[in-house]
Amino acid sequence: MIYYKFENLNIPHLFTTKHGGVSTGIAAQMNLDTTKEPRENVTQNYHILCNELGVDFDSLTATMQRHTNNVVKIDYENRGNVVRFPDTFGAVDAMVTNVLGVTLVTLHADCLPLYFYDSVTRSIGLAHAGWRGITNNIAGQTIAAMVREYGATPANIWAGIGPGIRQCCFEVDADVKELFDDEHVIECGEKYKIDLPAANAKLMIKAGIEPKHIEISSPNTCTKCNHSFHSHRRSGKQRGSMAALLAL
Repeated sequence: MIYYKFENLNIPHLFTTKHGGVSTGIAAQMNLDTTKEPRENVTQNYHILCNELGVDFDSLTATMQRHTNNVVKIDYENRGNVVRFPDTFGAVDAMVTNVLGVTLVTLHADCLPLYFYDSVTRSIGLAHAGWRGITNNIAGQTIAAMVREYGATPANIWAGIGPGIRQCCFEVDADVKELFDDEHVIECGEKYKIDLPAANAKLMIKAGIEPKHIEISSPNTCTKCNHSFHSHRRSGKQRGSMAALLAL
């Protein structure tokens, strides 16, 4: 597998693996984080992804992710944020847009990518969801932004929960466990393991998305277990980063 894609999203989108790029060393082969290697390698990797999706490099738009539940609206004028010019938004972990010519980008190394598409209003959202973002309902905040900015109806939204660390590997202490519903927690000795995709799905349903409209990536896409992905839990800072991309 070079890219992960969903069955229910019929617009340009993907989630990268380690494979298919030009990166070397700890970030090999596909890395989208400029702090891990020379920018020219990352730029070339982005061009590879643009060719795969049929989008322009100038359309790529990202934010400075800080595990928040902040959501920003992306217009044509601020496309290219972070990828082509310095950040103008501050700490933001989700974006929404209805603009053709904008490709939303989030970076990941265990945290889950959340994809949203309303086919009626032709609006999209993309979120970076770690456990902090999940417990602060970044899924619901992204859906609310699509409703507020574009008049989206949650029942019309299709959603994808992409590859990320799964319950088999997401082990936490009691202080984090207490932030999640018991149905998403299993006890493991003195530790606890959390089902982050299920917790996200519950928040999406609570916000009004139909359960049948939610697609969760397959169990074998745990980013710590599956060495086709970069993983912070497995490798610490000695790794690259994957990217989620979504466009109209």
